[in-house]
Amino acid sequence: MIRRCVVGAFGVGLVVALGSPAVAQPDYPAPTPVPPSVSASTVVQGESVTFTAGGFTPGTTVAVMDNGAQVGTATADANGVFVLAVTVANCGANSLTATGVGDNGPVSVSAAVQGVSCTNPASTGPSATAGRPTATALPRTGNSLAVPGALTGTALVLLGGTAVVVSRRRREDQPDT
Repeated sequence: MIRRCVVGAFGVGLVVALGSPAVAQPDYPAPTPVPPSVSASTVVQGESVTFTAGGFTPGTTVAVMDNGAQVGTATADANGVFVLAVTVANCGANSLTATGVGDNGPVSVSAAVQGVSCTNPASTGPSATAGRPTATALPRTGNSLAVPGALTGTALVLLGGTAVVVSRRRREDQPDT
């Protein structure tokens, strides 16, 4: 009987030891920068597209160029992402380029837009009237206490069961008086 109690206590101790809180793990890796994108790849000349990209140091100014000519500036948000409405002035291929400062030095990203309906800018065609895209990092989720909590709960159930068995055995082993 003592052997069973010792084995039971050892088992409970092992479960409790394994169920102790986990050692802190390193933080999740940083989110990857938002790749450069435009709200429409083809737009009627004279209409606007929304140019978005990430990888910049938060709060820095980002200069935006269209085929080498500066068309505006934007400020990178807390996630290092900028959003800027750019009017497509050129017919044909337009290369939008954003330059600024990132955590590791200068950053330059590009996106392409095709200007169409060049002979009659008032004609209808695809437009970039969609709302501004939002770029945010994913929230950190999960609970680091789930596994240790389950193991601790299991250990407590085993400990309670062992205590009941030991208590009953002791009563059975005592002589009646």
